[in-house]
Amino acid sequence: TVKIRHRSCGLEYWETPAHFISEGRRCPVCSGGKDIMPERRNEKKMRYEKRQEIREGMQGFNADLFWKQRMEDAREFYEEYGNLDIPYGWMKNGYNLGSWISEQRKAYKKGKLEKNKVEELNACHIKWDYFEERWQQFYKKTKEFIKEYGTPSLSKNRTEEECSLYYWLQDQTKLMRYGRVQKEKVELLKELGLQTEYFSDVHFEQMCRKLEEFVKQHGHGIVSQKEGKGGEYPLGPWAKRMRQQMTSGKMSPERKERLMAIGLAVDNNEAKFQYKLKIISEYYRINGNLDIPLSYEEDGRKLGKWINRLRTEYRKNSLSKERIEALDQIGMRW
Repeated sequence: TVKIRHRSCGLEYWETPAHFISEGRRCPVCSGGKDIMPERRNEKKMRYEKRQEIREGMQGFNADLFWKQRMEDAREFYEEYGNLDIPYGWMKNGYNLGSWISEQRKAYKKGKLEKNKVEELNACHIKWDYFEERWQQFYKKTKEFIKEYGTPSLSKNRTEEECSLYYWLQDQTKLMRYGRVQKEKVELLKELGLQTEYFSDVHFEQMCRKLEEFVKQHGHGIVSQKEGKGGEYPLGPWAKRMRQQMTSGKMSPERKERLMAIGLAVDNNEAKFQYKLKIISEYYRINGNLDIPLSYEEDGRKLGKWINRLRTEYRKNSLSKERIEALDQIGMRW
């Protein structure tokens, strides 16, 4: 605040300059002893309340109009499909109708949805507890399928329905593993013969057998990402996931021990280096030098180009000390 002195009468008082200018404060002496500030404040308050009233009225109008538009879209969906099981990302007239339906379900559960709106949605036979009903539908279908055909499996030759049941069961096993399935539902799933680790364990064993065949055939566990590409169960992408789980600590000790026993390389780059180092060590033992021709290949690996690349990295000081020492030990000439 600053001290203000009126020029005409000389009255001095403390005031904030911004308020003095914006609120139009006047000198009480020169204005006949009448303080006009309360009147000004009341006038501003009335203007503010009027704007708020208009704004709220417009919001209510817009909200009602918005509801009518979305409800019309929902009715069209119901007339076409016979239900309101709208997928979350379903777009209608430039709006995410699936998201809107989800919001209405949440509002209904919290008791915040108006009665007339509930009645409108009930007229379209909305399922308020959609996920519970969907779970029961999948459970019923899976139970019937297992009774007739056995446990569904994932394969290119399977039907779309069987694949959907397989993925549903797989999701349940993951949720059970993290304790996110209700006890009653866990008992129902166990009645189907489902175990927490069933699907992942079966798949893991299948891929371990493939890995054993690979190691037996090639003599090492360096699995490239392209290995088995296009097949029903590609080994390359699976091995990459296993390496990531091992390095991040997300793999169980039993699985890690099993993969290490088979010979899966945890670090592919380091494993490749060690494997090639072993080959050129044998080359040095036979030839007495590492003057390997650029075109030299062994076991499908271009060792000549590899040695040349190592020398280039050495000159650029981009080769690690450990690798330099390992190569020096077998007689590398830089």
